Order: sequence, then C-alpha cells, then structure tokens
Amino acid sequence: MDLIEEYRWFREHSKDYPICSSELAKAFGVPRTTIRRMINTARSNGSPICSGQMGYYITTDKEEIKNTIQSLRGRISKMEKAITGLETCL
Repeated sequence: MDLIEEYRWFREHSKDYPICSSELAKAFGVPRTTIRRMINTARSNGSPICSGQMGYYITTDKEEIKNTIQSLRGRISKMEKAITGLETCL
C-alpha cells in the first residue's frame, strides 16, 4: 500500500471534508510538490484519489472518479495549447 494511502487522516477525508496539499505537506514534512508527486504515483497505481477545489479525498464513487478524470483531461488540453503557443516561438 502506498504511503499516501496509509495516512489515516487522509483516508478519513471524503468529498465533503477534503484535505489540501498544504496540510498533507505539513503532516509529512515535505514540500507540496512532493505531495503532488505522491498523489500522482498513487493514482497511477490505481488508487481512487480524487480532487476538487478544496483538496484531495479517497472515494469509491464512480461519478467522483469520472469528475476527477475529466478535470485532469481538461488540464492536459490547456497544457497542449500552451505547448502549441510556445512552439510558435521556435
């Protein structure tokens, strides 16, 4: 089991009570970028860690997972547009 999933406080947070990356960073004593990498690794390994404007939470609700997937795809689209714009500078 991934370290981020073992953290009891994190597991107790639902969509209604998410935990933000700064709280996780403080609890683990690491930078927020490390937390984001840990979340990414856990998700990549199949952990159902979702996110919203207020933070992260673990769920088994398929709609919640779909919403997080949709959000991630939207971010990918914006990054692709930024790459296209930068490529015009070359």
